Amino acid sequence: FSILFNFAAPLLAWIAGFYLAYLGFGGSIFYLGFFVGLLLSIAFFYRYFYGTKIINLYLLKSQKDIYKKIIPFFYVAVFGWLSGYGGNLFVAIFFDINFVGKLTLLLSFGSILQLILTAINQAWAPRFFSYLRERSEIGAIHEINKINRNVYFFQSIVSSLSIVIILFFIFLTQNLFTLQLGSFEEYSNYFLLILLGYSCLLPWYQCHNYLIFFDKGEELSQITIKSGVLGMLIWIALMYFVGEAGIYIGFFIQMILRSSYMLFYAKKQWKITLPWFGYLLNFLLPVICLLLINT
Repeated sequence: FSILFNFAAPLLAWIAGFYLAYLGFGGSIFYLGFFVGLLLSIAFFYRYFYGTKIINLYLLKSQKDIYKKIIPFFYVAVFGWLSGYGGNLFVAIFFDINFVGKLTLLLSFGSILQLILTAINQAWAPRFFSYLRERSEIGAIHEINKINRNVYFFQSIVSSLSIVIILFFIFLTQNLFTLQLGSFEEYSNYFLLILLGYSCLLPWYQCHNYLIFFDKGEELSQITIKSGVLGMLIWIALMYFVGEAGIYIGFFIQMILRSSYMLFYAKKQWKITLPWFGYLLNFLLPVICLLLINT
């Protein structure tokens, strides 16, 4: 049910927005449709949450403890925004406003994949925490790592299939976006880099849950800041030296950096193993799909 709620509510909003735009009311009507769709989905799911208990914040001993727990996630949120839509601030410095609009539109499509991956991760996280709480001894961590790896193998397959479906959807409806983006062949490689960039966060998700459970908030903030600053510098440099392609190559590289920093720390602490075959398919299937579409 948690996957359904996390995924279905925003998806219904997307569908409503696209439908109104498709009817010819203009691009700006998309946002009104998105808002209406979100309200309708929340109204539908509200009955499932009515009467449920709200978490007791007083479980934390003092307000100081609350601030201490929240601050690391502030850095995660800031750099998470900068690595996506916030990147438009840098694009606007080096490029015309049309490039900003193009990146925003492609990121909006790419966020569908991020929505899917986040929904699955949020559904798995409580079960993962429960496994660790029940079997927190050192020897059991290895067994839990295997279960976690299998879950993210499944998630990598979902990610690759989702990218393929999104690519086909954009290809079949490309006439809606020709004015903003040009022909599909002109932006398809850039779009693929956006989608693969979001899918590169799978190792981040896989390791992130360990840091949350073992209360490694300070380490999480350090990982986020270091990878975020380096990623921003590389992104800006690629924009300056490479041009438009640097926008999307830099986006892709900074996502790899985020996961790499996280994986480097987590492997030292808990000897995490990744489903490499699944992550390989996550790259190969969308690339093959795009080659087939463009031939």
